[in-house]
Amino acid sequence: MKEGLVELSPTQVAGIRLIVAGLSLLPFVFKYLKQVKARDIFPLTIVALLGNGVPYYLFAYAETGMGSALTGMLNSLVPMFTMLVALFVFKTKVGKLKIYGVIAGLIGALVLIAAGGNIEGEFSYGLLVIVATICYGISVNTLKARLTHLSPLATAAIPLLITLVPAAIYIPIVEPIPFDNFDNQYVRSIGAIVTLGLVGTAIAMILFNRLIQLSSAIFASSVTYLIPIVALIWGIIDHEVINAWHFLGLSIILGAIYLINKKERTI
Repeated sequence: MKEGLVELSPTQVAGIRLIVAGLSLLPFVFKYLKQVKARDIFPLTIVALLGNGVPYYLFAYAETGMGSALTGMLNSLVPMFTMLVALFVFKTKVGKLKIYGVIAGLIGALVLIAAGGNIEGEFSYGLLVIVATICYGISVNTLKARLTHLSPLATAAIPLLITLVPAAIYIPIVEPIPFDNFDNQYVRSIGAIVTLGLVGTAIAMILFNRLIQLSSAIFASSVTYLIPIVALIWGIIDHEVINAWHFLGLSIILGAIYLINKKERTI
């Protein structure tokens, strides 16, 4: 996303990502569409909007004001919001340690947002990421509770088709891509988003949806523990400013996630 935003707008970055991912999985839509029942349409739409559409645009806009390292760190809040949605929406029982973990996670997020020094600016962009992680939490629980009877390819391809359509209409009409621009940086930006669409969206969604089928929603969302580490490494490589407060905030969040996932007696 960061590389793409050098030459593209946030809506172009999110739109191209959805178009590329949606087109790459389009053949599977025709294969699995016959499996979809009427009761599946609403949860598939929820997954499309809150698992793909809305978060992708929020992350793209957040990247215009935050480094990729900090954005990745805040993304580690997904397991926390997954647990909260499971608790309050799907009525999953929860233990005291998980409640303490939620509180600690919120503290860690605030530390990360304030770590850059520009609290007002970082806070506004940080909120976009936090809203995106809430969307992911709702989507993951919906997948686990309503759609595990469908193939992971189906639950990846069909929601992407839903979000592909508006993006494919908006980009050519409102923000068309000049395909005759062969400037090196422009090609790099387009290539980065195509890679994001194929690898970080289409393939990643299939694997993630399969993981949800094999485990719980909270456990599956815990794959985001690795995102802050990878994002931090990329941030350092890209010469982003990383200070002790970032590591403190990340440590608090990872500690919170440990509490959330620790087995205990429920209340």
